[in-house]
Amino acid sequence: MNKGTSFKKKRIFVTGASGKIGRKLVTRLLNEGYEVVALVRDKKKLPVRNQSLEIVESDILQPNKYRKKIRECDYVYHLAAYQNIFDQNKNNFVRVNVEGTKLILEAIVKSKVKRLIYLSTVMVFKSTGKRKVDEKSPKKASGNGNYYVETKLLALKEIEKFKTVIPIVTLYPTIVIDPQEIVGKDNKLIPSLQGFLWKILGGGIPGGLMCMIGNRRRMMNYILIDDLIASMINAMNKGKTGNDYILGGENLTVENYLRDALRMKGRMFIPIRFPIFLFKIISKMKIPKIKIIDFIVKSPPEDICVNSQRAINDLGLVVSRLSDYQT
Repeated sequence: MNKGTSFKKKRIFVTGASGKIGRKLVTRLLNEGYEVVALVRDKKKLPVRNQSLEIVESDILQPNKYRKKIRECDYVYHLAAYQNIFDQNKNNFVRVNVEGTKLILEAIVKSKVKRLIYLSTVMVFKSTGKRKVDEKSPKKASGNGNYYVETKLLALKEIEKFKTVIPIVTLYPTIVIDPQEIVGKDNKLIPSLQGFLWKILGGGIPGGLMCMIGNRRRMMNYILIDDLIASMINAMNKGKTGNDYILGGENLTVENYLRDALRMKGRMFIPIRFPIFLFKIISKMKIPKIKIIDFIVKSPPEDICVNSQRAINDLGLVVSRLSDYQT
């Protein structure tokens, strides 16, 4: 390379940049030499400072504040989503997950953006029991009371409308696990009953409480967050336009997930199981309602096994396991 030769850095726009996945993605992109424009509602929630980072503080429903920034970028990652499963106001989900997605798509039209990478969820696919779901598997007709899933399904319909005018790659991650959240110290105050149950009964591990509900042989799939981020970046450079990619790791029973996670955390595994019918009985009792109980009754946990071979082939997805993780 000749001295003095200048190379224009790729400029990446990231929505939902202050979330769990967004923060990791932004940091990784910056470390790899990209310029990043991060859309956040509160810049205090993105504690990253870098000369190649520009933070746009705005609601996704205010396109006038970020439309021009998108059109100056080469690639867009759309991660922003409303996920509060305890919220009974469906409109809050629709505004962000559906209307917000449509606004992002409209902002990209007639821009120089080379590709949109949209982050959906594997929860939109119908459960096939112990058989593996792949990208050709049928999707659910509705969310069955789970507004997050329902609006992610509606968002996919918006994505489909724009596929003829925008180069899009859609990603479907399974349960995203950050090992640091498992091995970290329990030093946070628990402000709610849900939080108390999560810490005491669920061992304070991601998904721990839900894994203790129903059959212990129920199948689940998770992906470690570093594997997810690497595949998301590869989707920008290697993903095939118009393709869907399921990003999953290990298929295992909820019992084995709890065993591996609690071993990492240094705690004993207490095999307590809570049958679904118990929650149905409690939900009908005339007692103060606990939001998580109503949610479980409406949307009980189900088997999910996935086949991520397409992502392994195209995106170089690495399948890491908690049981191999070194603390």
